[in-house]
Amino acid sequence: MLQVLAPLVIIIAAVGGYAGLHWTKPEPEKKDRTPRALSVFVDAVERKDVALVVLTQGEVRAGTMVDLVSQIPAEWWLYLLNLLRVAWFRLVCHWSKLSLSTIN
Repeated sequence: MLQVLAPLVIIIAAVGGYAGLHWTKPEPEKKDRTPRALSVFVDAVERKDVALVVLTQGEVRAGTMVDLVSQIPAEWWLYLLNLLRVAWFRLVCHWSKLSLSTIN
């Protein structure tokens, strides 16, 4: 019986202690302060060109290496191969006509 009542007494004492502290806490003081105004500074702006001069010395290396490869050379190769194929076909046709005309 004591094993059942002891935990219940501890739980009831804890809840009662929390409720007692909650009811007896003092109310916080109400302060009637308005928010402080922000300091704002204003200055006139003039538009003018400025040339930047940066003096550097040393060697710069990229953190990562990147290979940039264009797709245009591949397209040019395809165009060139097609052009050569057409030229070869015309050359073969031309020679076959010449060879047929010389035989007759």
